[in-house]
Amino acid sequence: IKDVLKYYTRIKQSELKTTTFEFYMKCLKPFWKYIENNGLTYLSDFNEKHANLFLDDCYLVLDWGNVHYNKVLGFYKSLWNFFVRKTFCDKNVFQRINRKKEAVKKRKIIDDYWLETVFEHITQLDPWYLLYTGLCFYTFIRPKEITGLRFRDFNLQLRTITIPWHISKNGKTQTVTIPNT
Repeated sequence: IKDVLKYYTRIKQSELKTTTFEFYMKCLKPFWKYIENNGLTYLSDFNEKHANLFLDDCYLVLDWGNVHYNKVLGFYKSLWNFFVRKTFCDKNVFQRINRKKEAVKKRKIIDDYWLETVFEHITQLDPWYLLYTGLCFYTFIRPKEITGLRFRDFNLQLRTITIPWHISKNGKTQTVTIPNT
């Protein structure tokens, strides 16, 4: 098992963005412990029973929420699909495991009084933060992408912001319009 996991990490490190690769490594950390604690040597030793026990153990002991559980389950399904494609094993032992039901997010609408109060407060204390939150809110640029922008990415005459491919989540250069508000 350890050899195929090392092979997988070498392949994925060259294919993935750093943040995605880091998430994958965090997903694998409890798996390394599980295979060591259970004396599993070969990939064929890890069956559907182990897959269920492993995920249940992580869910309960590591106190994963349902959303995180589903993301990690998706990772393991993908990992085992990789193993099947590379003919390291015959079937995906995570395939029949169901996602957990996720609660609907409850959002509270901020009334005009509090919105104005917060706006005035931020305007006085931290105008850079106001700019940052305004960019998020009005242009739908992701916070991580905003932190990677440079002055040259802004064209105030055309009222556009160019998000370069190397900071964009999807790896494509995109241009967004700065609204009139």
